[in-house]
Amino acid sequence: MIQFDGQKTISVYNFVNDPLLKQNQLGKVSELAAMEKELKAIIQQYVERMINDRLTAKRKLIDKTFSYFSIFVNPSITKERPPAANIFGTG
Repeated sequence: MIQFDGQKTISVYNFVNDPLLKQNQLGKVSELAAMEKELKAIIQQYVERMINDRLTAKRKLIDKTFSYFSIFVNPSITKERPPAANIFGTG
């Protein structure tokens, strides 16, 4: 787990072996630069999606995913299924 202040890493913990987060591993983790770079990329993507109002999946993707999932779970399902909009409670 990384604690990040927006500019730099404050602390790094191995929450699997240290669930109480008492042993700060900052300076002891060789992959810290790569981890920090990935975290910055995730934050950048999130902010970009917030700005452009793209945090939710598009309707077409939801319909396609539902169709695939329905057939995968129950191959007997065909085109008689109700529209995904009704299943997800949207118009």
